[in-house]
Amino acid sequence: MKRQIFLSLIAVTLILTPFVNVEAKVSKSESASITIAAKSKKVTTNSILKRFKSDGLEVGKVSKLNNREFGNIRKDGKRVLIPSLGKDNGGRLYEFKNKKDLKKAKSYYDELGNAGPMFYSHTHQRGLFLLQMNGDMSDRDFAKYVKSMNAVIKK
Repeated sequence: MKRQIFLSLIAVTLILTPFVNVEAKVSKSESASITIAAKSKKVTTNSILKRFKSDGLEVGKVSKLNNREFGNIRKDGKRVLIPSLGKDNGGRLYEFKNKKDLKKAKSYYDELGNAGPMFYSHTHQRGLFLLQMNGDMSDRDFAKYVKSMNAVIKK
């Protein structure tokens, strides 16, 4: 009887040992990166701006927009200055509560651009986010911001 118990314990130990070792092989840094990856799935205006910077795109002073700029329909809004475009020039990055409100804001900027070249601005929407940049930015540069934003916001 003791022999059977002893052999059973050895068998259980041999079966469970690989699983214990797998857990032990996960380092603290791997664990931290898994946690960061899990947390980073939530996209925010800040995470998009952080991606712009990490992609080497120009991002100057960032400030929170006041409520008069779509405050009643947006979830978040940031003013982003782009120093190479001149003093107090840049764009805005919005997160909206729903697609309907996002489309209202995008059409506002698009229609404003139809009023004349002085009012033109670049716009790009992805998910519930809208990027609006000064029309003085080249199409080529704006495309870099679009690519960076799209990398963060998976459809």
